[in-house]
Amino acid sequence: MAPTPFATGGLRRKLLRSHLTVVALGVALLCVTLASTLWLRTHVRRMEAQRWPTVHAATMALIGMQRSLAGLRGWVALGHERFREVRVRAWAEEIHPAITTLETLSHHWDNPEDRARVVTSARLLRELELSQWWVEDAAHTPGNEPTRVVLNQQVQPVAQATLSAITAMIDAEQWFEDSTSRKLLLGRMTEFRGLFAASEALLTDFIADADGETEREFHRQMGLVRTRLRDVGALSHVLTPEQLDLLAWLYEEFLAYHALAQRVIDMRKRASWNVAQHWMTTQTVPLSKQVNKLLTALSTNQNAHMAAEATFVSKITNVALWLSLGLIVVMGGRGWLCIQAQCSAHYPTDCRIVARHP
Repeated sequence: MAPTPFATGGLRRKLLRSHLTVVALGVALLCVTLASTLWLRTHVRRMEAQRWPTVHAATMALIGMQRSLAGLRGWVALGHERFREVRVRAWAEEIHPAITTLETLSHHWDNPEDRARVVTSARLLRELELSQWWVEDAAHTPGNEPTRVVLNQQVQPVAQATLSAITAMIDAEQWFEDSTSRKLLLGRMTEFRGLFAASEALLTDFIADADGETEREFHRQMGLVRTRLRDVGALSHVLTPEQLDLLAWLYEEFLAYHALAQRVIDMRKRASWNVAQHWMTTQTVPLSKQVNKLLTALSTNQNAHMAAEATFVSKITNVALWLSLGLIVVMGGRGWLCIQAQCSAHYPTDCRIVARHP
């Protein structure tokens, strides 16, 4: 008697292979799903724990820097206490927390350039905070404007002494009888006093705004003052000995005043005429620009990494989806073949009928 298919094991082996293939496909499908899920979770957690906080911290540091610089400028210009408070809060509430966050996150980065940016930014921010503190401290102290110090302590006393001397000479004229020479002398001395007072006012205005037109008007006025002083000297023959002594003293004081006024003008033209503003221009603002450049580059780089990772995650998701669908189709087809094989082995006639009339 011929052996049956089950006796030879041929059909059983085929059925077992079909079942194992279906199981293997199912396991492969589960593995693909699990692997893609774990991979996606890892990358999403990385973006959530590193990329987004990094961009946010860098942005907060940049905003804080702008606020602190605006507060400092307001304090230097206006001296209102609220501007100092804005600067202090910007450092305490935004800059310091942001740089601490960046330093903590940088330990997990695989990009050495970004780590170097954070280290350099932290160092520059410490220098920037110290620079802002020096500007704030110097802004409204007497020595902040050396030009004004020289004006108040040296130029103005000489100017007041000069005006007092010419006034004394004018007052002395009331004791003399009127004559043509005396009237002319009185007019010259009065003009000298008026022109000299006007020149002092022009010098004070120039110290305030450093306007070129004001400087030119001051020099023109000083020329007129010198001319009137010479006119007074031309009438020295009618002066009393006391007035002659005052006139000699006036020549010396006028020369001293002119030299000091020119010194003050030269000082006001320098970039360092205001210590606080000079420090801000040469130190604080350049430091701010350096930090701004570093943090902007850091934020841009992290955004680029985040966009690349999001694109890669999307691609992996699509691949995993299509692979899963493919495995499902193959597993379904393999299962159908397995069912057909079992049906043919046990019920050959019925399977043919089902195949013809499904």
